[in-house]
Formats: sequence, structure tokens, C-alpha cells
Amino acid sequence: MAGSKPRPDVSGRLAPRWIADLASRLIPEIEAEAAHSITARLDGQTSQSTHVHDFVVIQNQTTPELQVTSTVLSLVCRQCDHHFVVRVNGGEDDTEHLCNAGCPKYTFSIIEFPAPEHARLAHHIVPSTPWTREQVQEKRSPTYPLLCRAEYYCSVGNCPLQISVEVSEPRLALDWLRMLKDPERLRENLEKARSIDPDRFIDAKEESVDTAFSVLQTYIRNHLADPSARKISKRNKRFQVVFGHELLPLFYALGYSEETSDNKGVPEDVLSPQPLEPAPQGTSPTPVESLRAFVDYMLTEITHHNPSESTSGTLPSGTARMERELHCSNYAKRLDHCTVRNTHDFGVLGVLPQMHKTLVYYGYQVQCRACPADKQLFLDALMRISNDLSDEDLQERAVLDASLSDMPSSLDQSEAADAAKHAAKYFGFDNPAEGDDNAVLVKYGKKLASDADEAKKQLQILAAYRGGKRLQEAADGHMSYDTALETLTIAENPDCPDDFVVAYFGTRLNEFDDNKFLWNQVIEALRVVAAQRDSAVLKAHYRLYAENRPDMPVGLYNIGNTCYMNSAMQMMNTIKAIRDLVLNPGNWLINLETTDISARRIGSNQRSISVEEVIASMEFVLELGSTFKKLTSTSSSAIRPTQLLANSVLLNVSEVIRNLEKKEAESSKTPQISEAEIPAPPPLPDRPTLGRVEHVDDVRDVDMINVSVDAVSETASTRSSGTLVDQTMENADPPHLKVPTIIEPATQVITEDVTMTDVTDPAAELAKKKEAIRKALSTQERASGTTQQDVEETVGTMLNHLQNVIVPYTTADGVQRDLITDTFFFELRRYRKKKGDASFEKSGNDTLERSIVAYPGDGPRTIYEAISEGLDLERIEGGTQLYGAISQMPKVFFVHIQRTQSINAKNNNVVAVEETMYLDRFMDVDQDSDLMRLRQCAWHLQYQYKLLVATQPEAAGDLETPEPKSVPVIFLDDEAEATSDSVLANQPAAPLTLSAQPFEVQLPVQHGLESDPVSKPLSLDIEGLPNLKEIQAMGEKQIQATREAVDKLFLQHQTQKYGLHAVICHSGQMSAGHYWNWIHDKAAGRWLKFNDDKVTEVTDTAVVLAELNRAGEPYFLCYVRDDARDEIVEVPKRAPQPSDSQTDVVEITSDDMQDYTDIKSAATVEISVDDMSDGFIPIARHNSPVNGVNGTSPPTDKTPSA
Repeated sequence: MAGSKPRPDVSGRLAPRWIADLASRLIPEIEAEAAHSITARLDGQTSQSTHVHDFVVIQNQTTPELQVTSTVLSLVCRQCDHHFVVRVNGGEDDTEHLCNAGCPKYTFSIIEFPAPEHARLAHHIVPSTPWTREQVQEKRSPTYPLLCRAEYYCSVGNCPLQISVEVSEPRLALDWLRMLKDPERLRENLEKARSIDPDRFIDAKEESVDTAFSVLQTYIRNHLADPSARKISKRNKRFQVVFGHELLPLFYALGYSEETSDNKGVPEDVLSPQPLEPAPQGTSPTPVESLRAFVDYMLTEITHHNPSESTSGTLPSGTARMERELHCSNYAKRLDHCTVRNTHDFGVLGVLPQMHKTLVYYGYQVQCRACPADKQLFLDALMRISNDLSDEDLQERAVLDASLSDMPSSLDQSEAADAAKHAAKYFGFDNPAEGDDNAVLVKYGKKLASDADEAKKQLQILAAYRGGKRLQEAADGHMSYDTALETLTIAENPDCPDDFVVAYFGTRLNEFDDNKFLWNQVIEALRVVAAQRDSAVLKAHYRLYAENRPDMPVGLYNIGNTCYMNSAMQMMNTIKAIRDLVLNPGNWLINLETTDISARRIGSNQRSISVEEVIASMEFVLELGSTFKKLTSTSSSAIRPTQLLANSVLLNVSEVIRNLEKKEAESSKTPQISEAEIPAPPPLPDRPTLGRVEHVDDVRDVDMINVSVDAVSETASTRSSGTLVDQTMENADPPHLKVPTIIEPATQVITEDVTMTDVTDPAAELAKKKEAIRKALSTQERASGTTQQDVEETVGTMLNHLQNVIVPYTTADGVQRDLITDTFFFELRRYRKKKGDASFEKSGNDTLERSIVAYPGDGPRTIYEAISEGLDLERIEGGTQLYGAISQMPKVFFVHIQRTQSINAKNNNVVAVEETMYLDRFMDVDQDSDLMRLRQCAWHLQYQYKLLVATQPEAAGDLETPEPKSVPVIFLDDEAEATSDSVLANQPAAPLTLSAQPFEVQLPVQHGLESDPVSKPLSLDIEGLPNLKEIQAMGEKQIQATREAVDKLFLQHQTQKYGLHAVICHSGQMSAGHYWNWIHDKAAGRWLKFNDDKVTEVTDTAVVLAELNRAGEPYFLCYVRDDARDEIVEVPKRAPQPSDSQTDVVEITSDDMQDYTDIKSAATVEISVDDMSDGFIPIARHNSPVNGVNGTSPPTDKTPSA
């Protein structure tokens, strides 16, 4: 697909619509060239005018599914026999920018309308320049009768997707097909043969059409299977009747030739098969232009026409396969069944009538971006669609967009000019016209570092006023091909050789070496041009700079299924309290020689620790500190964590030491630590037996390590404590850290002739323990397997290690607190009310918890709903009611999204992640306070919501509701005016407009409000809450309104404000998968994605949230107090790079070297023995001379000191 050029201002189609139009023959650039051949093939068929292609996959010529980024799909229509070769290139080095995250299935859950402006919900496929007839003729051959070729690309942001479609004629010519289907011809051939040779054909039977196709199938299958297939005798009776002289051209096309052979001394005319190309090895598809492919095509067509053989259920659907390859399978559809009267407008927007409204509006948005000249056409279509569907949301957006379009003519022009002047002054210009685009972007780049959101807003205003495409793209965070050419100053010579592009690239980098934003813009321009040209040289140069940008953090190599540890470590590296602890251990660590370890108690359950645990934890802390230092001092794009660090987190320390002792005992006669003196570790919880994972997105860790790690939580979770790896229950010691006391006997008998020696020196004993533990952690190998560690447990292990080694202080309640407790642990308080009690009472002591559990539902949930599931009112056996509240909040608040289901499967439903969370609704407050009474009202509304869902037709049959009992819940007074004493006096009106008369609700017993109305009747100033009769009449809008009503209750309680800092994600299933994480670098105005050794950035928060909320991948969330964010977290910056005179290398894998061999002037390379032993080959760092271009120093604002 190299050489494909985007066409400016061309509308397109969302991927599902493009596939549907391809099948329906509605793509003009293809239909214009192929229509004549298709029409001729369908001549005489009643379906000719309305023919829709019925695609099936020819598997021998198709790339295996989900294995590579470049795919070849070989399809054939079962009705018209035309062949379609669809090539999909997803960008080998740029898959992270693919729409729908490159997932085959459309997993975005519709929880927000409209979707964020720059969300990548689906590919928007736009035509590029099609091939001319001359180009088609050059590629056309007897084995590949090409009709046309069209090329496409995705217009969304920097999505690298490119597509080409080649349509070719049927291999079974129409004349041949008609003769094979003509029974009269068969009769005539038989009569002719009998008249010429009556004795030989006297017993020949009349052949049927079925026989003709079956015999031909046999010939072709033999030909494909055996290169030396048998020759066909032209004198063969069946051959003479079924094929005769008239069908000899068919065999010539299949590669047969006529020759005379010796049959027992008698000359005989035969058809001899030409050897076919060897069948490709492994998973490689057969080249579509080959004779082997031609024969394979012919076999498929003949099979379709054979009346005695149907393949309708044996060949995979071509349409379904295309949907997966274009990342749109199972796209979201409308829930209603409204009849669409005008389908034309959906075509204008490039969407399908059955699409969900979020996708319809998304289609409108991307059409407007791709073809702004036709925005009014698209807006008119959107308006008619919204009216046709009677959809209020679409109507509202259409009206809003229409008003914005009218803004220039309806607004005072001076207001627009004033806004542009303000934007110009913001960037330091006297007027909006001052400075060219480069000058504006220089100022913009400097503003980004201090105020990213405002800078983008002002740039958009200035771009709209100036009409600058480049400025608008910079504000939107994507770059078109034209802008890339302009950025590299090669717009006037876009087809210049790669050497010239590299030269201009180096020059532009030197120009902007003092501005990080423009420096990165030049690198992005090279990426866009490299992808457009599909140039290995340019891609190699791009990686040389982009993969080791000095302003980007350093990644961590996966050293054996350590993705969860890497994700947790990258998050911990941004928390200042932890960095201070591990980088300055002398300020925090306890002294083993002077500290009484037996008196140390950790957490609310007063967990004791041993000297051995402390030693192991100290090794972890020192190794973690060393790793953190390397992350800021290295010049490489990624570093390797040590085995000691990984083993201290991922392995059972007791087991490690016991295995080491066993090996030493076997290799030496000297008595070592007695195996009998060490107690066996506690039994592990049973692991579920899981079936094979059918598909895992973005999985690197397919062979997960077989670890033995128990839970490390201070107490059990507030509800179920199951995770992706089962957890143990409340008050359990952390056995994965428990190291058995190493008991050295006072006297050791070596032999009968050796005298006993007392070992009484404590310092020597302590040193020996340290050495043994360090050796064990450094040398133990972790076995490979399929069991996967849970990242929440990994975080807990790290926190426990840190707590084990720091000096605590004791509070008034006797609990020993420390830096880790104060930073990460919140206090959970539980309340209980037994049946008959008048009020709730505190239940037990407050517990310290490191994370709150959030529970996904049967469908999408908000983060508040997921957390509420574990804290809100719950009824247990005997009528007792329970709820939980947070009595003290930490600086860092972890949320663990509990995705384990009881059926040993992972719940992949969306839990919508919020950029900002207000946790007031979960705080512990007085029972008679307004906030508590609002919370009780929220409990009732949430129950109403569950009833609404249960009464919907889809869910009613699936819910078993216990016998209801009449229970007064909330008394409403519709005559009383809201006063300042009313709890809801200042709350927004509810979206329900139902009767507000006092009512009783039939509540199931398990709700927990059996006979206890709210202790104090609420005088609500909302119009009313639904009763059961009204519930049954509600639909989807009422359900959503009830959910929204809960959030509206707490709009005026927003003091506990927490901002999203990091999200650890998981793809796959319980037993196998992959972890990565997102971290918000707020100071730099970007989000960083850490995927083991790969670190990338996204500057638009809306894009990141859309990515997080499209599927059930977020697993562990990190929020921080918003009012102290800068004091709590910070993304560490790399230390300044060494001078050019120093050697500095970048590690790349050997797989990457192929691209670098095309670079004409190789970089200076230093290779050490250590590099080679690790299986990595270093290349010159980014500012070394490469390909004749002088190196550039990194921008000065990219490398502040750490």
C-alpha cells in the first residue's frame, strides 16, 4: 500500500458501514470498474439488480487470524464468483494508535453521549487515490484477471490503518460454467460418442450435471494435493462425455497441456498437469497471483455451483472476518426497534441505521473533520435522522451544532475578534495575525508545560480565527500527512527520496532543540511520513529518536511474566513518600542490631514480624531504591529489574530459603539449616481449573509464572475478597513474607573427632542470616506456568515490605502507625443494627484497609455505583443490617475493581473511571446529619433502580424476587414547601415527574429495610419517587434518570476531592493475561502508558478516559488528594544526558535490526560482552551521527534534574 496518498476533503464511512457497502455494491470507485463483469455473471438471475455479495473466506490464501498487523483476506462471493482480496495494514510499529485500541471485537460500552470529542470509537475509512486502468492492466495476468484496485485509510487522528481492495474476475469463465450446467450438451456428447464408437459406448449411461462438477472437483483436488498428479486421458469415456473438446480451454487455464504418451505401445493423447508452486510453509498464505491460487479459486467456484455439494456451513463468513480485522465486530446498536423511514441520511454520515446514537453522532463528527466543506450537508442529515428517530439527545446535539455553525453570522463580530486578541496576548502577540504558525507553536509549546488545558483552548480560538489547519491539528493532538510534509519543509517535494527526508528531519530537529513541543512535532511528522511511505529507513530513524526520547520516562523489561510487578513499580515510582523512603533509606530504616523486632506490630490487626522478614524486606527496599535511581539516570529507553527484586515480590520467601538449604545439604556434608527445624508453609488456597483462553488482547505474558503468594491485605475486603488470584480471609498473616526463624544449634557436631564450637556472636549470626536470604532471593529461579499474579496483591506485598523496615510511632489507640499507613491506608468503620434495634451501632474496631473494592455489574456501572455495592446497606441472615463508612481518608486512595466471578471467569463489564472523585457520600458522619439522610435516600433510589431493571422485559425472567413485604420507606410531603431545614432544599430537582403522595413500596426482604422506615421522615423538595405501578411503566430513560438522581443528591457535598493519578489495566482472563498502566503526568499535560519496556504518551485526557471506559480493562485505580497533589505525586524526570564524548547506547532487540540494515551510513556502535549475553544488541544513541545527518542534542527543557 506504499504510495497511497490521502485525498483532501473526502467523506468516508465508519468501518461497519464500509463493509456493508462493499457487500452491497455501493462503493463507487469499485463498482464503476467491476459492475459490468458482475452484471454479466448474473445475467438471467432474478436477483441481478439487488445482488449483495455473500463473501466467504478462502483460507489457503488468507493470513491466519489475529497473528500479524498486516493481513491478506482472500474472499469470494458465492453468487457472482468474483474474488476480493482485502489487504489490511494496521501499522507494524504504531498499533497503539489504532481505533478501538485495535481490538477485533467492538467492546466500547455506551455509557456516555456524546463520546469524548477525540475518542477513537471506530475507523473512519476514507478513499485514497484509486489505481488507473493502466496500473490495473500492468498487474493483470492470466492467473490473476484483475478488474480494479482501490485504496483507503482511516482519517481518525494518527490511526495508521490502511486498506486496499482488489477485485478480479471469476476463474471459471462464464462460457465454461454454462457448458458445465447444460444437460443437453451432455446428451449430445454421449450420442456423438456412441455414433463414432458404438461398441465402446454401448453401456455408457447418461451423465448428470452433478457428475460434471464432481469429476472436475476430483481432478483439481488431485492437482493441488500432488504435484505429480495423474495425467488425464482424452480418450477416457467420462472425460469425452462430460468435457469433450469444447472444454479443453478450461484445462489449459488450470495448467494442463496436451501431449502424447505411450500406453502399452499404443500412442495416447493425454492432458498433463503443469507443476504448481510449492504450498507455503507454516501459516503463510498462498500468493493470490500464483497458478496455485488460480486453481484453488477455481475449486471454490466449482464447489459453489455443484448441486450435490453445499458449503454454506463449512466456509467462514468473509463479512464477519472483515469486521474483526477492521476492529468493529459486535459494534453497538440501538436498543429500540424504531422503523427508519429515510436511510439515505445514514449513508451521508457513513453510518448504519441500526447503529447506536453514540456511533451515529461520532460518524457525524469524523465526517465533518474529514470533509469540512460539506459540514452543512452532514448537519442537515443529522437533523433529519434525529427527528426520524425522535431521539432527544441527537436532536439536542444537532440544534447545538447548528447554532455553532451559525455563530459567525449571528454573533457580534467584535466578540470573536476580542476572543482572538485575548488568545494572541495569551501567547505573547500584539494581534491575532502576528507571527507565522511556527512562531505560534513555539509559544504554545512553552505554555503547555504550565497550563495545558488553557493553552489548548486558546490555540483552538486562534486557529479558528486565523483558519490555520496546522494550528488546529496541534490543538487537537493529531497530524495529517499534509501537515507532516509542511513540518519537515518538504511539502513542495513530497516524493523526494528517503535520504532527503532524513536530512530535512535532522535540520528541523536542530532548529527546535530548545522547544520540546516542536521537537516532538518534528518526530511525529517523520512517523506520519514513514507510515505513509511504508519506508523501513524512515521507520528506523523514527524509532531511533522516538523510543528513547529524553523527556519520556524509562520502561521496565519483562524478565519472565513480571508485567504486574512492572506496572506496580512504575506507579510506586511516582509517589513521593515511597521515593523518599527507598532513595534515602538511612532516614527511615530500623536498626536490626538495636531494635526489638518482637515489639513491632503492623496494622490494625497488630501483625507481628520476624527478623528474617525484616531482612528480606530490607533487601527489597535497597533493590527498589537502586532500580528507581536507574530509571532516572539511564540513557536507555528501558532497564531490567533484577531477579532479587522480582523474587522478593513474587515468590514465597520461606520456600525460597528451604529450597536453597536443600541444595546446599545435597552438595555438602557440612550440616546446614535443618529442614526439620523449619515449619512447612501454610497450604495454598485451591486454584480454579480454567479452560483454554480463546483470545487475549495485547498479551505478552502467555506463560504466566507459577507463584505461591497469599493475600497481604490488612483485613478482608468489605465484601467478597476473591481476586484474579484467590485471596485469603481476614486477619491472615502474610505468609509470602514469613521467613522461618533460622535456628542455629548452640553446638554443631561435624564428626566424632571434631570438638564442638559455640556460636554465640549475635552480629555474626545476623550477618549469616542476611547472606543466606540475599543469596536465596538472588539465585532462586521462578518456574513458568499458567497461574497469574494479582496486581493488587503485588502492591500489597510492596507496601508490607516497606512497613516491615521503617520506624513506627504509636497512636493513642495503641496502633503503631508509620509513613506507609498515613499515606495509603484508610480507616473503615462498620455499623450494625439488629432486628428490633432503634438505630445503628458501631460494630467492632475500625480497620486499616489499603484499597476499597469496587464491584462491576451485569452491565456498565459508574465508579460510584461499583464502590457503593461494597459499602451500602446490606441485610444478612436474621434481619441484621450492615453498612460501611470511611472514618479517615489517606493521601493516596486505591480502588481495586473486583472482576472475579463465582463461575471462575472475569467480569469484563465497564466500570466508568472518573477523572475526579468526590468521596463525601462514603464518609462516616453522624446518624442524624443531612449527609447521612441523603445517603439513606440514595440507598432507596438504588433499590428503585434495581427494581426498574428487574421489570424490563429482558431482565424480568432472569430475576428471582423473594416474596415482597409491605414496608414504609420514605414519607413524602408534597404540600410542604422546601425550607432551610429540609435535607434536599438546595438539591436539584429529580428527573421524575410522578405523583408525590405518601406511598409504601413492596421491598424484598433482603433489601434490609424490612420494617424500618428512615428514622426521621424526609421532607423532600423533589417531585416524587416512583411506586411499583409506576416502576413497571418505566423504560430505559427512567432507569437512567433514577441512576442520575443518586448522583444529584450529593452535588453539594464535594469536600473529599480526589484526582485520578494512575490506572493499572488487565487484558485476558483469570489465568492468563497482561498488565499495563496509565499514569497522569499533570505537570507535563500528558498521560503516560507504561507497557513493560514500551512507554508512550497521550496528551488528551478525554481520549485516555474513553480508552479506559470502552471495556473492562481497568483493574486497579490510584487516586490522590486533589488539594495536595503536587506534594504527593510527581513523575520523575530523567537526569541530563551525558556529553557527546561519552559512550551511550540504546538497547534494541535483534528483531528490530532488519529495519536498521537499510540505513546507508551506520551509526557508531559499541557492543559489550554483557550486551550480547543478554540477547540485546546496542545501537548508537539518538544524537549520534546517522545516515549522514549530524546528531542533535535533546531540547534543554526536556531534561530537568530529577
